[in-house]
Amino acid sequence: MANYVLLNNSDDLVIEEVDSSRFRKTGKPPILKSEKGIRWLELVVVNPEIGEDQIKEGPTIAISDTTYTRTWTVRDKTADELKTEKTVHADAIVRGFKPLLDILNDGSFVPGSNYADAQMKAKIEEKL
Repeated sequence: MANYVLLNNSDDLVIEEVDSSRFRKTGKPPILKSEKGIRWLELVVVNPEIGEDQIKEGPTIAISDTTYTRTWTVRDKTADELKTEKTVHADAIVRGFKPLLDILNDGSFVPGSNYADAQMKAKIEEKL
């Protein structure tokens, strides 16, 4: 099913985006008179899949006489971006384990004790 955009002729501003089901008889938008100041173009979307160590950027817009193309690009993450991502992940892990580590270090848990789940939960909640 094709998609279409209705554009303002003066500034190429998108007024409306629709699929071909809107045009029941032909599946294509009507040809508009130029004095109306608007036109229909077929919408083409280029949206590639993204890998684990990649970033999607865009979209960039290209307008021809018959198509309005919206294109995203994919690039590999830089070393700095990968390092930042790992740092954010490590910080989240530390925040999650910090209350448990505090309890282990302050003697709240005695090694060899057989705490019930509720007792352990209560001790951890005290540190949150």
